[in-house]
Amino acid sequence: MMMNRAIYPWILLVLFCALSPLNAQNGYDPNLDAYLHSLSGAEAPGVISEHLVLTYSSRNPVRYVAAAFEHEDFTRMHIYEKNQNGVFVFAYPLQSLPRDRQELKYRIIVDGLWMRDPSNPKQVPDSRGIPISVSPVPQRPPRRGETPVFHSDGTVEFVYLGSPGQKVRLAGDFNHWSPFSHSLKESSPGEYRLRLRLYKGYHRYVFYVNGSRATDIRNPRIAYDVLGNQVSAVRVPKSDSLDASLAEN
Repeated sequence: MMMNRAIYPWILLVLFCALSPLNAQNGYDPNLDAYLHSLSGAEAPGVISEHLVLTYSSRNPVRYVAAAFEHEDFTRMHIYEKNQNGVFVFAYPLQSLPRDRQELKYRIIVDGLWMRDPSNPKQVPDSRGIPISVSPVPQRPPRRGETPVFHSDGTVEFVYLGSPGQKVRLAGDFNHWSPFSHSLKESSPGEYRLRLRLYKGYHRYVFYVNGSRATDIRNPRIAYDVLGNQVSAVRVPKSDSLDASLAEN
C-alpha cells in the first residue's frame, strides 16, 4: 500500500507530460514553436522570442525531464516536453522575470534524479558545493504598450498581435474558460481587439489562436491554472459589473 502511494504522484506527472501539447504552457509563438520542433539534439541554452530554451536528450529511455530554478527556491518543477525527434525541450518566458535579472541558476530533474544541465558548460557551486547550472539573461528592450487596456467607460480591452487572418478567441475565469464565447475582431492587419466589462478584482485568461492556447505576451502578469499551465492575469480596478455577452464593437 505504501509503495502504491509513493508511485501514484509520479504516474500523474508522467501522464501530464504525455498529454501536454508542445509549448502550450508558454503561449503560441510561430518562431519559437518552429525552433522547438526542429531540434534534433540537445543544445546549450539559448534565447528565442524572449524565451530561455533548455533541452535534454539521452540514448537511454527517459520518462520525464524538468527544470527547477533558484529564484523559485527550487520548489516548482517546470516540465519539459518531447518533440517529434525525441528531444526534451522547455522554453521559459523571460517576461515573467524582473527586467534587471542578469542570469538564471537552475538544476534539471531526469526521472527523479537532480543534476546540473549536461548541455550547459557554465556552472557554479551552490552553498553546499554542489554544481548548479547558470545561464545569462540578455538585456531586453523596453516593452511595447502593455495589455489589457483599461478605458474610462469601465471596459477592459484585450489585444492580440499576430499574423493577419487568424481566428483569435478569449477564454478566462469570466466565461468559464470557454474558447468559443468571445472572439477578438481584427481591427487592422494582424491586430485583434475585444472589449469586455469585468467585475472588479483579479482575473485569469488565455487566448486561443487558430485553436492553439496562448498567453498574452504583452502582459507581464503571470499566473497558473489548476494543472500548472501558465495563464495571463489582470486586476480590474474599477469595473463593478460583468458583461458575459460581448459588445461586438
